[in-house]
Amino acid sequence: MRTLAYIVAFLAALVAAFLFLELGYIGFPDGHRTELDRARETLWPIYIALLAVVAAVCIAFARKPRFLKLVLAIALVVGVGIAAIDGHLAATLENGSGG
Repeated sequence: MRTLAYIVAFLAALVAAFLFLELGYIGFPDGHRTELDRARETLWPIYIALLAVVAAVCIAFARKPRFLKLVLAIALVVGVGIAAIDGHLAATLENGSGG
């Protein structure tokens, strides 16, 4: 179970790093930002902070099996919530793909 906590912490840190790098690629080369880009510019730093907290908490509670299941459940809820919100925004906001 302790190994699972470290794996979740690593994956959370990896996704946070990926989102941080993706922030630099938001928008078109001419500077135009779509509705989806503006939403992601606001939400992705929040997601990065949440994932950093999840990683830190997973590492902190890896040696406490009493709380570990709760921490991993919260990490799962945070991950699914981030994916659901981003998926909803991508489906509903104008994203610059035209015809």
